[in-house]
Amino acid sequence: MPLIGSPHPIVTSSAPVRRGFSLVLSLTIMALMLVVIITLVSFLKIESQLATNAVARSRARLQAMVALRLALAHLQQEAGPDRRTTARADICADTMQKGWDWTTIRNPLWTGVWRTDKPAQPPAWLVSGRHDRPAGIQTIS
Repeated sequence: MPLIGSPHPIVTSSAPVRRGFSLVLSLTIMALMLVVIITLVSFLKIESQLATNAVARSRARLQAMVALRLALAHLQQEAGPDRRTTARADICADTMQKGWDWTTIRNPLWTGVWRTDKPAQPPAWLVSGRHDRPAGIQTIS
């Protein structure tokens, strides 16, 4: 029942008052959206890392194939004709020499190519490394 002289009548309702429901609902929706966004960002980061790894793996495989083909070409260039002989560097070791030791050979496991038609010519060494430096001063790395 309204009060006499009151500008706003008082309305009584039998329904319960639900204050703050829209605030709780909007905060819940925002939290769910934040979880979805974080999940998507995580998936994108993982997928981009996988793609980067796949590119790096492909690049490494291609570089290995190029290195293999270059080594094969070098082998064919040095040891191609039938007038050449290949052997390890320790074949030149004089094991009967006094004070001889395996450490006296600078690079005993290198493979050399000797020309049989020119025996005085030094061997060509089939090693990877810098070709601008003599074979004896290259280091194993």
